[in-house]
Amino acid sequence: MPENTCHARRPGFDTRPMIGANSQPCILPAGHSEEHRNACGVHWAATTESAAISIARAALAKADALDFADTRAMAAAVGSLREALRMVLEGVES
Repeated sequence: MPENTCHARRPGFDTRPMIGANSQPCILPAGHSEEHRNACGVHWAATTESAAISIARAALAKADALDFADTRAMAAAVGSLREALRMVLEGVES
């Protein structure tokens, strides 16, 4: 995908399976003012959230859904990922 495209994803994409039209990012030029549209023709309301923040939210949601309680090393890695993503989101949202 070209660098000068919006890349925004539909709200809630992180809670749905990452398949099909709902998982595709916006293909319109970066900074567009009209509603978002993906390559499959799906439209959704424009938001002010960047693609990076949407991806961080999705990664955090996926990390929160993982359960590695039986594997200490994996639990520590997931814990570090969660903390890093929360710090990124807190810094951007404040």
